[in-house]
Amino acid sequence: MTAVVREVTATGDAIAKLEDGRCVLVGGVVQGERIELELPAKGGTMPRARLRGVLEPSEVRVAPPCPLVDRCGGCDWMHLSDEARGQLHLRHAAELVGRATGQSGWPDIPIHRPCDPLGYRTRARLVLSAKGSQVRVGYRRGKSHRLVAVDHCPVLCETLAAAPAEIARWLEGSEGEGEVQVALGEAGRWVLDLHFVGQLDAAVFATADRQVRGGAWAGVSIWCDGATVPATFGDPRAVIADLDGAPLTVAPGGFAQASDRGAVQLAMRLRELIQLAPGGRIVELFAGSGTLSVVLAPLADHYLAIEQSGPAAEQLRANLKARGIQAKVQVGDANQFVVPRPTATVVLDPPRTGAREAVQRLVTARPRQVVYVSCNLATLARDLAVLTEAGYQVEQLELFELFPQTSHVETVVRLVRDSDRRSGGAQDGPQRPTPD
Repeated sequence: MTAVVREVTATGDAIAKLEDGRCVLVGGVVQGERIELELPAKGGTMPRARLRGVLEPSEVRVAPPCPLVDRCGGCDWMHLSDEARGQLHLRHAAELVGRATGQSGWPDIPIHRPCDPLGYRTRARLVLSAKGSQVRVGYRRGKSHRLVAVDHCPVLCETLAAAPAEIARWLEGSEGEGEVQVALGEAGRWVLDLHFVGQLDAAVFATADRQVRGGAWAGVSIWCDGATVPATFGDPRAVIADLDGAPLTVAPGGFAQASDRGAVQLAMRLRELIQLAPGGRIVELFAGSGTLSVVLAPLADHYLAIEQSGPAAEQLRANLKARGIQAKVQVGDANQFVVPRPTATVVLDPPRTGAREAVQRLVTARPRQVVYVSCNLATLARDLAVLTEAGYQVEQLELFELFPQTSHVETVVRLVRDSDRRSGGAQDGPQRPTPD
């Protein structure tokens, strides 16, 4: 059954109202378009329809460079031009942050574009399902847990683009499901971190050993169901080749930005934003393996990094030591950490769920400035509302297009406690740059 929607009222994933008054969800649309839908056989409160055709396309619509875009949930804004995506990100950020903080009217919000629209990802997390010779590797379908198998992904860098197909061949003969993170390790070779529930074929381990010994892969870690330690071959740590003039290693399976170029530009911009008086103290929450720490720690007389993952904290220490940087690393839950007073600056880069508890503790600690890095505008807005209610003001709001083709954007907000802002002390930061 099909239906025509005369005018779409939103972009991306949108609610479309049918002529009979029913509403359905549909993806891949642009505000103002006239579209034809294929309706689902089953109803429900808000069923998902399939976009069958665009009868009157928007001028910002482009032909997606991936044939799986209507099924794969990864690149939900691939049907938009680069300029349209950027403008939407700017509008959403201004609206959400403005509503949360009561501040509005930013004249120019810088939007940095460190990544190419395609081939930008230097790491990815893939899901997989194996049934003997039938192995499927890919991504989750949009708004679903269903796996969409891919052979070649256009947003992966050239070295990794064919990884889904090769990983599928690697796991043939296995029975079960799981996920695997693939990234670039030493000398730009693959590193893989596999988590599998079920029965892995013995050839999986033999192949991993052969690929590492032969120099094709840098390292592999395999976590079988119930294992407390992984089977390890070679060095499975990812490497960002030139973060601050030297390579930086990331714990196996650990978090780092999707793009190495994006990680570098983000860290360097944060270094410009943070200004400290002599003797300043910086506390970094959710520090990971140190992609921000190694750049920011030299700014402070006292630097403390908090990271919950033991392997990531160990790698952070190693990255600092390799550079001769004096800083303290503490293993612990950043949401439960009590920031010592006085602390000049707190930097936090939490997961998508945000930092609800950590922000509440910052209200008590009262650092002079807070620099919040977020990949989720909704949870960022929620946390900013708490900080502004406690007397902080947004001094800088900047966006980084670290996830081209998608509705996600990295946001950096610098806040200053209102009393320090009025005094015009050393915490005032530099002027906003011109957008890249």
